[in-house]
Amino acid sequence: MSILLLQFQRPIAQIGLLSSVSILALYFFNCPLANRYYFALIVSVSIIVFSTHSYKFIKYYGSYKKYENLKELRRIGHTKEACVGYELLYKDLNFDSEFLVEYAETLKSLTRWKEATAIYYELIRRNNINIYYSQLGDCLFRLGRVKEAEENYWKSIYLVPNRFSTRFQLFNFYMEVGRYSEAKEVGNSILTLPIKIKSEEVLTIKDVVSERLLDLPLTQNYVPTPY
Repeated sequence: MSILLLQFQRPIAQIGLLSSVSILALYFFNCPLANRYYFALIVSVSIIVFSTHSYKFIKYYGSYKKYENLKELRRIGHTKEACVGYELLYKDLNFDSEFLVEYAETLKSLTRWKEATAIYYELIRRNNINIYYSQLGDCLFRLGRVKEAEENYWKSIYLVPNRFSTRFQLFNFYMEVGRYSEAKEVGNSILTLPIKIKSEEVLTIKDVVSERLLDLPLTQNYVPTPY
């Protein structure tokens, strides 16, 4: 798939294009509610939004082309080489959240927790998305910032309470630091949480939690694992 087509998968590009096409169609079909000044305004705004996005893509076309090649490089296992490339592209593509997510995930896979943490904070400043908080929690935990990690896991759950994967991350966190009563509470919430869309991932999470709860010690000893 060409880089240009990949750009049209992005919501902002789709919204701008669809808005323009829909409004122009209404105008030309002479809809009774049509007001040419109203339509002209909306079309203009849509074109501006779409053009802004397209301008950045055109301006950084070469960088996007390198980015697609680096993603493929990472996919086949050359993670370090891909990360070096992302570092060089950061100056051009730091406005692109998709690029930042890919960069942060690459840093995580290389256990470069501090740098990944900075990227996730940057993503959160732009978008209040639950996955960013849970990933940030992982990074903070590996940096030994246990309290901050716990806070971010909970923020992720509050944003999307019915997502099993984020509760599972918190469950594993409590198990790893030895806070078994809290692990049991979160684990039971996972087991009782209704399944809206059955998937292999959800069923596996429930099975793993069920097994690990049976192995919980009777006493709680909070001994954080050093990192």
